[in-house]
Amino acid sequence: MAPGVRDPVGIPPSVTDDSFTREDITLRHLFTIARGVQLAVGAQVQFEDGTSDGSLFLGRFAAATNFKLSRTTWGPFFEAQLSLLPGLLVQGGVRVDLPQQFDTKASPRVGVLYTLEATNTTFRVNAGEGFKLPSFFALGHPLVGNPNLLPETSRSVDAGISQALWGQRFTIGVTYFYSSFTNLIDFDPGPPPRLVNRSHTTAQGVEMSVRLQPWSYFSTTAHLTYLQTDIQGTTEKLRNRPKWRGGFAVQWSPRPDLDVHLHTIVVGTVPDSSIPTGARTLDPYARVDLAVNWTLTRHWQVFVAVDNLFDTNYEEFIGFPAPGVSPRAGVRASF
Repeated sequence: MAPGVRDPVGIPPSVTDDSFTREDITLRHLFTIARGVQLAVGAQVQFEDGTSDGSLFLGRFAAATNFKLSRTTWGPFFEAQLSLLPGLLVQGGVRVDLPQQFDTKASPRVGVLYTLEATNTTFRVNAGEGFKLPSFFALGHPLVGNPNLLPETSRSVDAGISQALWGQRFTIGVTYFYSSFTNLIDFDPGPPPRLVNRSHTTAQGVEMSVRLQPWSYFSTTAHLTYLQTDIQGTTEKLRNRPKWRGGFAVQWSPRPDLDVHLHTIVVGTVPDSSIPTGARTLDPYARVDLAVNWTLTRHWQVFVAVDNLFDTNYEEFIGFPAPGVSPRAGVRASF
């Protein structure tokens, strides 16, 4: 990476060969103890192994950047669902993560949904905690990695209301959300550049959605999200989080075995930073994707898709232009 505003030295070239495997085993038992009362107990175990073989070129010399990491994480969980009153649904649960080399963390969550059948109005409230381990790259990379990184933890709440009209063929909704992150893992461009824990970060905003389905074979949806973030203790902005983001989608099924999906995504200005340029704001953009799925039989499906249908020129990250028109096709099999 060329020298620039953030670092007069820059980052020398490197080459790596990475390998990562993950296996998950989950056991879950669901049972009903009374009418309207369902419980579930279970556990998940996750095995992760990663290796990276590479070199960092310092002039005529090459410095090895190899690392190898592995870990096992156990996660027992308990869930409950209560529907004791008409229109009222209460769900909750807790998961306990027991990762190697990190402290045990319990993550509870609860949600309440209530629908007024007379008006087709739905109210919902959700609250919970989250837990995320640092990636192997974040822990082990010799240049930007940080072996002292702590897991991310979060607390979040959201509350929303939706209204169905026209025989439930038209639905409009709005949701407020708030999240608080502790030890959020973020990239500090330095110098020297390094992944760090942000002590406390908040994100809050509003999401609005509209859905219209005048016929069973045709539907449209639209959504718009406003997001505001803040990192305590620094003037740095949380990068790659646009304040405004929205989209519009159309789904059309002219035949039972044929499905056409057109999706437009609109992204507002995005704060970003790089070593050569320093802090920059990326331009807003709109991108259109098209996908067609054809179901041949119960087990076979053919699809054709075109991403960035109109060849929009934009950057999601500084110095990384997005691909132009990108067609793809394939066959899906399910047995």
